[in-house]
Amino acid sequence: STSNNHATSRLTRDLWDTRREMTALQARETELVASLRRLDAPRHILESRPAQKFSGDYSELRPAFNEIRRERYKRLQAERGLDEIETERRGPFVVPALFRAFLMISEM
Repeated sequence: STSNNHATSRLTRDLWDTRREMTALQARETELVASLRRLDAPRHILESRPAQKFSGDYSELRPAFNEIRRERYKRLQAERGLDEIETERRGPFVVPALFRAFLMISEM
């Protein structure tokens, strides 16, 4: 059904977004470790720990997660608007193809 297809598409995009964020965070971690090594940081700081075992405070990440949630919400609202335009076939204020292009850009 169409609603399942939309749900699958949204969840797939969220999965890709999450994986992209994880990759970016891993790259950032690598950069930070390299910088700390150059500064002769204590060894216990440089030791790698799997993220699953980390039980520390995520409060510093909370603003970033909130921003991600806001951006996802905005994207979902825009997608719903596009769905309404396409479903009702009314004269859109923004051409659907142009709107899709903006959506694709926002997902990068």
